[in-house]
Amino acid sequence: MLQPPTLTKNERTLLIGHVKKSGALLIRQRAHAVILAADGYSASAIASILFVQEKTVRAWVRAFEDARVSSIFPRYTGNTNASKLTTEQLAEIKDVLKKPPADTALPTAFWSVVHLKKYLSATYGVVYESDRSYHHLLAISNLSFKLPEGFERRRDEALVVRRMREIRLDITRYRGLGYTVFAADECSLSFETEYHRAWIRKGERTLLKVNRDKRRQNYFGALNLDTHRHELIPLDWQNTETIIGALEELSKRYPDQKLCIVWDNARWHRAKDLRALLGTGKQFAHIRFLWMPPYAPDHNPEEHVWKIGKEAVGNQCAATFDEVKTMFETAVTSRTFDYTIR
Repeated sequence: MLQPPTLTKNERTLLIGHVKKSGALLIRQRAHAVILAADGYSASAIASILFVQEKTVRAWVRAFEDARVSSIFPRYTGNTNASKLTTEQLAEIKDVLKKPPADTALPTAFWSVVHLKKYLSATYGVVYESDRSYHHLLAISNLSFKLPEGFERRRDEALVVRRMREIRLDITRYRGLGYTVFAADECSLSFETEYHRAWIRKGERTLLKVNRDKRRQNYFGALNLDTHRHELIPLDWQNTETIIGALEELSKRYPDQKLCIVWDNARWHRAKDLRALLGTGKQFAHIRFLWMPPYAPDHNPEEHVWKIGKEAVGNQCAATFDEVKTMFETAVTSRTFDYTIR
């Protein structure tokens, strides 16, 4: 005869919660078995309801009498401190975090504190009071909190692979002809006061002086793929006229040299007025252009240089736009960048 366990109100609430919400079938079954046993069901009846063997039901109920709610977590065995994880459990969690949450029945593409909390609670019965404990688990599992890169749905991956192969061959050919190769692009840097919610006294109006004028600075950048030096040229705007001016400035910095520019398909890169300056006897007779495939900014080394520059100013507080520009310009001109065309 199965001895019915006596449940406290809190234990019953916890067990019901795991029956309803746990993503693990075994945990739901164990919790359900204990509830049914406490309600007077026999071992054979519970086994029939849960589609398990009667001896399994008896083992679960006996385990509950010994370890209470923690007994329903199969990976929790041997860990009597509900606020800690064993070394073996930590190793298991690291392996789990290497995979998408969907592999653990969580309907999401990326791990978060919320999803990790659900997984640990359902699998090990561990709930931390502070989110920093979950941050630590994510960090030691080689995860970091950052913004994913967006990928254009219209991107043709086969075309990208084919075109990048052609560009690498063209670069080799132009280098053999004495050209200096650059990866180029434009970017825009803006300055506007941003403010967020804060803990403010109720009933009091709180004012914050802000700068409503949004200022912007455009740049042309060209990474020398031979010396890895970065050339930065400020622009008034991004259009054909200013790009022609930037190419004139770049030519002055590399006098009497032939230049090969690898860049994207922006309309001003293919503009009729710019192409009219190419060819024998023309102003830009010393320049050759190679165009990247559509929707493939990740293959342009210059994009990675811009990312470093913007990260340098992203978490800084500056009083003026001139300070922001100085930080950005210093970040992209004070070092070399060992990037190449992939």
